[in-house]
Amino acid sequence: MEKINKYLKSKTARNLLGLFAILALFSGCTPTTPAPAGSGTTPTPTPGTPTVTELMNKTWTVTIVKEDATTVYTKGDGSSIRMGYVDFQLNLSSLTSAKLTAVDGRTFTGTWSVSADSKTLTLLGLTPEPTGTGGTIAYEINSITDTALKLTRNSSNRKTGAAKTEYELTNK
Repeated sequence: MEKINKYLKSKTARNLLGLFAILALFSGCTPTTPAPAGSGTTPTPTPGTPTVTELMNKTWTVTIVKEDATTVYTKGDGSSIRMGYVDFQLNLSSLTSAKLTAVDGRTFTGTWSVSADSKTLTLLGLTPEPTGTGGTIAYEINSITDTALKLTRNSSNRKTGAAKTEYELTNK
């Protein structure tokens, strides 16, 4: 026992114990790196980073709308082709309900969800049922930040006749 105590008091032993302590400290750290672009995988959010659902959980209004690649509405531009978008609103401020105010001013209520891969926003059980939708409208999530959202609706819109509608939105 005396030899062990004497060894533990030596400089070499203290250096080795310090090295082991440092290794133990850093062995618990695992850096996260974003998935490579185009890999088809969604990176795991870093603690403290909001999820797409958390970022969506706001009321959004339109700043720019393109129908079939033609810009039809720009916020603040009085000469926009479809001025009805001035009232367009996507209210996702509740995690259990959605409220969509469409280009024609009609309001629809239902629920909303984000796909597991965070690439699709779906409005479900919309009432009254928007014509030709079966009560469901899906949007491709192109990008999202705390203050900006870009969506694409790849299904035809009976109100506008557009086959593809791109929305740039901001929150209130």
